[in-house]
Amino acid sequence: MELTFRRTGLLLSEDKREHLAKLETRLSELEYLFNCNINDMEQQVLFTREELDGLPDSYFCSLGTKQDNGETRYIVTTSYCHYLPVMKYARNEDTRKLLYTAMESRCSENISILEEAVQIRSEKAQLLGYTSFSEYMLETRSASTPNVALEMLGKLRGRLTVLAKKELNEIEALKRLDMKTSKLPFKGVFEWDIEHYICKAAAPKLELKEKFCEYFSMDTVLPNLLTFFQELFGVSIIHMENSNVWNPDVVALEIWESDKETFIGSLYLDLYARDGKANQAALFPLCYGHQRRDGSRKHAAMALILDFPMPSYPNPTLLEHADVCTLMSMLGQAIYNTCSITRLSELYTDSRDTFSEAIAQMAEHFAWEPSVLRRIAVHCQSGKPIPDDILTALVANKNVGSGLSNLRQLFYGMYDLSIHNSTKDVVDIQKIYNEMAKDVAMINNGDAATLGAATFSHIMSDYESIYFEYLQAAIYGADLFLKHNLRDDTDNIKPIAEFGRDMLRPVSGSNKMKHMSSFHGRDPNCEAFLKLLA
Repeated sequence: MELTFRRTGLLLSEDKREHLAKLETRLSELEYLFNCNINDMEQQVLFTREELDGLPDSYFCSLGTKQDNGETRYIVTTSYCHYLPVMKYARNEDTRKLLYTAMESRCSENISILEEAVQIRSEKAQLLGYTSFSEYMLETRSASTPNVALEMLGKLRGRLTVLAKKELNEIEALKRLDMKTSKLPFKGVFEWDIEHYICKAAAPKLELKEKFCEYFSMDTVLPNLLTFFQELFGVSIIHMENSNVWNPDVVALEIWESDKETFIGSLYLDLYARDGKANQAALFPLCYGHQRRDGSRKHAAMALILDFPMPSYPNPTLLEHADVCTLMSMLGQAIYNTCSITRLSELYTDSRDTFSEAIAQMAEHFAWEPSVLRRIAVHCQSGKPIPDDILTALVANKNVGSGLSNLRQLFYGMYDLSIHNSTKDVVDIQKIYNEMAKDVAMINNGDAATLGAATFSHIMSDYESIYFEYLQAAIYGADLFLKHNLRDDTDNIKPIAEFGRDMLRPVSGSNKMKHMSSFHGRDPNCEAFLKLLA
């Protein structure tokens, strides 16, 4: 209790409490401005069909068009559902560079906003008696201190850098071959090349990749995933009747105990992109579950916000496998959080909790399991299950680019700690970002003017100074996934349900690290994470 009083400033003198309140108010204003700028600053770039060569036909269903001097141009936005396919499949390097630059140069005004927020956080921490904001934030987290967090990241950095350099060499070889074929000079490997050549490095050809989407229609994937997760968690998931939702496309669900006699909570799925909606994958609590004073229960309600392309009748929304991974990860986390039970709302599990994110990471591993994919993937027209040749080719590509992607997460975590663990009055956040991006993540932006820190919304609100926990959660999630050889048990519903009851639905507010250590019979470690990468 004394720790809570000290961290919230209740032990300060009256004038210092008033000053702390002003700092908190200004931080809330800055967070609001920062996120509004991102939501309002969607960029549009016009491309011809030729400039978008390489994109599958299904991609163009969701694009608007404009006539320019008698030529049809497609409107491509910086929304992720438009942006990521271009980065992966557009053969024209200038197209990828143009859209990448538009994406990474948004919201220049956010640089000064983030710098002020970092300065205020530092002042707040020192007012409360801490050396830095990171020291304040990590005091109650599993890492406990900035040094512990940095030591963990440092140990992983060497292993991931070796893997990432190998992948960059493979990407360079592929691009050199492309440039030779096109009779163009090789100028280097740039950030807008990475996703494209990671896709080319994958085993299946593009024709096979297009067939992937045909087996992942949202109309069939979502209900099949809900069936899988209710078995995994040992619950019943029911569509809510006559729900009062904020948009007609929102899916409202009720989660009950498996006997359908005890109600647990509500989950709302807002799956599709639309004007004015943030282009992000995020989980928001609408109501924290808790026990009322009269002993009755206030049930939890969660909203899962995603950014998939809107279906265009008669065409359903077709998902790439990467989208399925995102959906499984976020849906698993959303159900876990909804199922968490605690007496006090203050102790309720939220998406920033390391263990909650570990569940998301564990759930994503199931998206690569053949037995699970056979359950959720059917052809959007014929209804036939996914063929073994497509399934084998898909699973074979699980770790393509994993060194670079995980090194990127490590960079984000180190950058977050770097700016928030500083004791300087003014921190040049963009300079530090550029230097660490090149040094840690080996990012090469060439001559493109970018502002990566300006859209790093996680460290502006919710994950400030704790972004590294995403990688920490990946380690815990891999450890959970391999527990009891789950990879061999995914067709056996009983062991999975028992696993869910024993581990996936602990009572919130307990010491989850002790719970995990007890479950494993040892402290969590990174061996499973590295094993799955290999």
